[in-house]
Amino acid sequence: MAADPYVYPGTNVLCNLLDLRDAAELAQRAFLGQIAKAAGHPIAWVHLDAERNVLAARESHRGNNSPLREMFGDLLEQSAP
Repeated sequence: MAADPYVYPGTNVLCNLLDLRDAAELAQRAFLGQIAKAAGHPIAWVHLDAERNVLAARESHRGNNSPLREMFGDLLEQSAP
């Protein structure tokens, strides 16, 4: 039985916000991936570690972009020599 949206209105709002956040993350990843690929530096997203990503993002918000740069440097696919 589906939940009545009038009984738990906050739940639907929360789910919609989480869906928007997930969609925004996917859009960012797709956008950055396309730019990196066009520049000849494709990103290997399959190697992205979620915890490292969160920690790097937190540091970046504090003004320290070094962990973010290092993480993306590790994610760049190496081209064959």
